[in-house]
Amino acid sequence: MIKYLLQRLIFLAISLFIIMSILFILTRVSMLSIWSLPHPIIVDFRIAWADYLIYIENIFTKWDWGTTNNGIPMWNYVFQKMMISLKYNLVAFVVYFTGGVAMGILAAYYKNKFFDYVVSFFSMLFNSIPGFVFIFFLILVFGYILNWFPPQEPFANADTLRKIKGYFIPVIALSVGPMGKIAQTIRGEILESMQSPQYLLLRAKGLTKKQAFLRHGLKDSLVVMIPETIPLFVFVINMSFVIEYTYNINGIALLFFKSLISFGGSNNAIIVNTSVAVPVGVLLVGTIMIFSLISDMTLAFLDPRISIKSKKTEH
Repeated sequence: MIKYLLQRLIFLAISLFIIMSILFILTRVSMLSIWSLPHPIIVDFRIAWADYLIYIENIFTKWDWGTTNNGIPMWNYVFQKMMISLKYNLVAFVVYFTGGVAMGILAAYYKNKFFDYVVSFFSMLFNSIPGFVFIFFLILVFGYILNWFPPQEPFANADTLRKIKGYFIPVIALSVGPMGKIAQTIRGEILESMQSPQYLLLRAKGLTKKQAFLRHGLKDSLVVMIPETIPLFVFVINMSFVIEYTYNINGIALLFFKSLISFGGSNNAIIVNTSVAVPVGVLLVGTIMIFSLISDMTLAFLDPRISIKSKKTEH
């Protein structure tokens, strides 16, 4: 296990270094090609390579990723924005994972009954409505008409209760679709496991339906569901970029958007800010890879039969 973990961490570091290098060189070359006088593209790559060597040296020797226009270290600035975005995604993850699992369990337990039909309708409805569309409905109804929750992210000096209320709209917009998907997956896996010989054997040994349901069906369904959380988490992060911008969350999405587009009235232009794009890309990919590693560790904990270790050459 420890050897596998170390290998994964080394692989993570190498992957992030490659991504950082590709992002820096390609963004720098693209901007040189667009905004400089016509010249061979090989010249752009030479300039980008020279800049890249200086950039890498500053990172490894001084942890210097550049600075903002206000003189703030770029890594600290981007990391702060990333934490703002990540807290909404993590809260949403807890909501849609626990909520989806609970709904799936109840739907399977009460198969073909009222609650099962409610979960099926919920899943069908919110899997058809993207979160970045649903958030407009939430803002209009709960933010402006009912005035129950803030229609945009509360200011930094807002009171604690208003800040807590500020999570409702973006978290619900991020959660309802994935929650329905998880509920349907859990329901299907539990119903399938309840038809297995192992489940029938447990019932024959005297376990009640509820006991066999929890000891066998729930555990097996979670083992299947855990690997599915990675692409689902990536999907939610991608969707959160639009939701953050819509809800005016001062996080990584707004920073990244401003680093790509230079606003000039009716003459907006794409100008990639390499010093922002590179740390944003590294942090996003790093977060997803760390989440994937945690998922693998959780999977091994849930089912000891799964061996998490490095591959060895067979002789």
